[in-house]
Amino acid sequence: MVYAPLGPTHTAVDDLAHMLSIPKLNVYAPSDALEMKSIIELESNINAPAYIRFGKGGEEFIFDALSESENREFKFIGDLKSEIAILTTGVTSQICINAANMINSIQKPVVMHFPKLNLANFIDLYLPLKNKKKIIIVEEHQNYGGLLTQILHFSL
Repeated sequence: MVYAPLGPTHTAVDDLAHMLSIPKLNVYAPSDALEMKSIIELESNINAPAYIRFGKGGEEFIFDALSESENREFKFIGDLKSEIAILTTGVTSQICINAANMINSIQKPVVMHFPKLNLANFIDLYLPLKNKKKIIIVEEHQNYGGLLTQILHFSL
């Protein structure tokens, strides 16, 4: 899906929910063009269908600044031991990183970016989140069916 030239009236706000309901479909929301390229290269070597949400273009490159979690379930910037976590996907990851950088406190939130929304590894997600005082989820989607719903499936 691409929405730049078509405007917001042609943008689905429930596409991730619909795509995640299809069994064995890999669903992605990359943070920028570099990550999109990486996902396309990865998926071209996998014999399975995939849905990749395209950004509008011109997003700031953050892909190289993100560290990868141990089991590759998410990428992050900041300290995973922080008491505050911002979970996000797609182009909203850039907004969340900028917001985290603007917070003037002793402990900045860790921003956790989920390029693939088919979450599979409970331990990789549970351990960094289990002692958080606040977990904030930011996404370009309706209230159900997207990243929030995927996170809730793990019943933290």
